[in-house]
Amino acid sequence: MAGPALSSSKALCINELLVPHHLLEEVLVRIPLRDVFRCMSVCKLWLACIQDSPYFITRFIRRRIETEEAYSQHLLYKQCLSTGFHLVATPIYCNVVDDGSDLSLNFLPLLAEEGDNGWLRGSSNGLLLCSSFGRRPCIYYICNPLTKQWLTLPPSPYGHQDRFRVGLVCEPFYHVKDEAGNLISLNDKVGYKVVRWGCITAEYGADIDGDYGDVIHFEIFSSDTACWTTYKSRFRERDFPKAMSGSPIFVSHDRMIYWLLEGSEILVFNPYSEEPFHLSRLALPSNALLAPFKGFNECQGSLWVGQSLGAQVRVYMLVDGEWCLRHDVNFLAEMHWSSSSVKDVLRLRPDMFNFHAMHPSDPTVGYLSASNRDSNIIFLECDFAGRTLKVVAGDLDGNEQCDNLLYVLPFSFPLWPTPLPALPIA
Repeated sequence: MAGPALSSSKALCINELLVPHHLLEEVLVRIPLRDVFRCMSVCKLWLACIQDSPYFITRFIRRRIETEEAYSQHLLYKQCLSTGFHLVATPIYCNVVDDGSDLSLNFLPLLAEEGDNGWLRGSSNGLLLCSSFGRRPCIYYICNPLTKQWLTLPPSPYGHQDRFRVGLVCEPFYHVKDEAGNLISLNDKVGYKVVRWGCITAEYGADIDGDYGDVIHFEIFSSDTACWTTYKSRFRERDFPKAMSGSPIFVSHDRMIYWLLEGSEILVFNPYSEEPFHLSRLALPSNALLAPFKGFNECQGSLWVGQSLGAQVRVYMLVDGEWCLRHDVNFLAEMHWSSSSVKDVLRLRPDMFNFHAMHPSDPTVGYLSASNRDSNIIFLECDFAGRTLKVVAGDLDGNEQCDNLLYVLPFSFPLWPTPLPALPIA
C-alpha cells in the first residue's frame, strides 16, 4: 500500500538530504545533453541546479570541449517542394539521442494543424527559422529542436507577397575564448534578427533621373523591439528574377546572411550595418564544372560550396575572400562502398549524384543524394579523405521518389542549447 504523498517542500528537503547539491552537479554534468534537459522536470531543485546556474552551464560546456563530445553531433533535415520539411536521418555520429524522430519539428503548431506544410529556411547558432508554405500572409516560427521552444513572429508588412528571401541571424548564447574551454562567458540576453526582402514596387523619384523606378523593400524584425522595420532601396528589375532563384535556404555566418543564387554569385546581407538595406555580392568559383552550385553551408567556421555533374563532385572553401578547391572526386571511379552488397542493392544511376552539404565540423566529410534506377532517393555520407561512401538514409522500397527540388540542411548540436526568450510587448 502506498504511503501518504509528500508535500513539495518536504520532497525538496529529502532531495537535498539524499543527493547533496555538489554530488548532484557532478552527476548531471556527465550525462548527455538531451538527458540533462529531461532531468530538469524531476523537481525544482534539479531545475534550479541546471537552468539557473551559470556555473553549471559553463562547466557542462567545458567538459564537452574536453571530451570532444560535441564536435561530431549533428543531424540532417531534408525538404522537398512538394512535402515541406521533415527529418530525413537520425543524428550522424551522435550519442545524444537514439531515435532521430525525437528531434522532428512536429511540435510546431503549423505542422500539427496541417501536416507537412512548412518550410525550413535555415539555422543560426542553434535556432531554426521556419515558415508556412503556400499560405498568405506567411507565418514565421523560430524554434529550438532540442528544447522544443518556439515562438511565432508578428506578421511582416509585406507578408502577402509570393517572391521573397528570408534569413535569420542569432547571437551566440556562449563564447569560448580559448581552445581548452577555460574561458567561457554566457550571453545574458540572446538577440536575433530576421531579414526578409523581395517585394518590388514602382515609386516616383526612385529612378536615377528622378522619375518612376523600381524599389525593393527590406523588412527587418528585431527581437529587442518585437517589431518589423522597413527599408527601401533601388533595384534593377532585370536582376530580380535571378535574385529569387536558387536555394531557398540561407546560411548564417559571421553575423551576416548569405543566399546562394542560381547563377554565379551569392548575395550577402549584414543586418547590423549602418545601411541595413545594402546587399553585396560574392562571386562563385570560376574554374567550376558546367553545373549549378547547390550545396552551400558552414563548416568549421568557413563557408563551403559544392556542385555535381554526373558522378563528378567539386567542393570549394572560401579563404580570405577567394574560393579554393578542396575536393574533386569522381564517385564511380574513385570511391569505395562501406559494404560491397550495398552498391548492388542500390543500383544507382551514374548520372544522378547531387552534392548537398559539408559536415558542419569535419572538412573531409560531405553529404550527397543519389537516385537508383527506380528513381528512389538515397542519402550518402562521403569521406573524401578515405574515399569511402556509406548510406545514411533513404527509402529502397519506392516511397521516396526523386525530386529535383530537394534540399538538405545540416543542424549542429550546440554545446548548450540556445534559449529562446519571450518577445517584449511591442
